[in-house]
Amino acid sequence: MIRQKLTYANVLSTLALFAALSGGSYAATRMNPAAPRVAHAEASHRDSVRGPRGPRGAPGRRGPIGPPGAPGPPGAPGARGLQGPSGTVDTSQFYTKGQADEQFERADRILYQQGQTSSDGAPVATDPVVGFTVTTVKVSQGNMALQVTDTGNHNINGEAIVDNGPPTDTVSEFDFGLTPGETSDPPFLTSGAFIDLIVVVSGAASTAADDVRCFRVTSDAVTSALCWTIGSHNSEPG
Repeated sequence: MIRQKLTYANVLSTLALFAALSGGSYAATRMNPAAPRVAHAEASHRDSVRGPRGPRGAPGRRGPIGPPGAPGPPGAPGARGLQGPSGTVDTSQFYTKGQADEQFERADRILYQQGQTSSDGAPVATDPVVGFTVTTVKVSQGNMALQVTDTGNHNINGEAIVDNGPPTDTVSEFDFGLTPGETSDPPFLTSGAFIDLIVVVSGAASTAADDVRCFRVTSDAVTSALCWTIGSHNSEPG
């Protein structure tokens, strides 16, 4: 084992070595600007010399409009509003009864009558406005005969539409014109189902007219004429 003797030279050399190492570290710190101690010092220096805040810059341009959002849920129904004031009915365009009778067909002009065809002169249709009466003419059972009499104070014109029945099953038409007190002759005769009579007041100024439809009906060995009269008196004769 070697034992070294502590001498004055050994002590000095040890101190010299320690000084050299400490000095190199200090020099490296001073020479390297990236060293942490130097960076901390520079940062502290900048903070100590910071100037005042500058003025606010101008606002930037407005950005684009974003997409619309999803619809929200429907709201609750509102309260019921107050009832408004009552209105008034405009009657300026209403017809009076007289005006309506002049413009439209009156329901009381639809009349029903009947008479047996086994007797003469049984009235089956009458209209004093147009001025006529339809009566039966006696014929054999199963047939129907009718005649028209002018009962007014003006002339009337008309047309008879007669169903001839079997075996021909044809329809015949007859025109007639009557003066006051005159009766159609010969009577309109058929063994078919019906006789229709259209009667109008003569003269272009009047539109008073009637449609008379008579059906031949046999029941319990009795033949009758059942007639409906439908009148249109838009302009009654004077």
